[in-house]
Amino acid sequence: MFRGHLRFFVLHALAKEDMAGYRLMKVLGEDLGSKPSPGSIYPILEDLKEKKFISCKELKNKKVYSITKSGKDFLKQALELKAEFLEKVNKFREILEPEQCQQNKKDMQHWHGSMPKSVVIAPELRNFMRVAIQNLENGKAAKTKSFLKEKTKELRAI
Repeated sequence: MFRGHLRFFVLHALAKEDMAGYRLMKVLGEDLGSKPSPGSIYPILEDLKEKKFISCKELKNKKVYSITKSGKDFLKQALELKAEFLEKVNKFREILEPEQCQQNKKDMQHWHGSMPKSVVIAPELRNFMRVAIQNLENGKAAKTKSFLKEKTKELRAI
């Protein structure tokens, strides 16, 4: 569940405090219930550094990572998108009557197409919306409701 969101969790942790890679893995392990491996954390740190979302400085033979202003802006945008998304999902979690399905499908398609592409969780949200739209197109209102409920719970954990 958390694999696709690890970059987001790294930025979120670094927004709270500067830390070395090992400490970051430990903090994420405590927060997520599963400690990420060095093989997953360090490539993410390098990628975030290249994108200028974090910076790194050497202190006492340790690399200490800090979130940058652009990283904070990116994180803020991602959190706003998450809040907007959860609000939209809650709208669609209502019991889907057959006559509502067509309008809900159109609303989801519109919102799916308007999501910002720069946000770290946008690709997963796009996929989520695509599946929900397919369920609505296939007349599977109950399956859509169940799917939305499950995904909302996952997103709230982020």
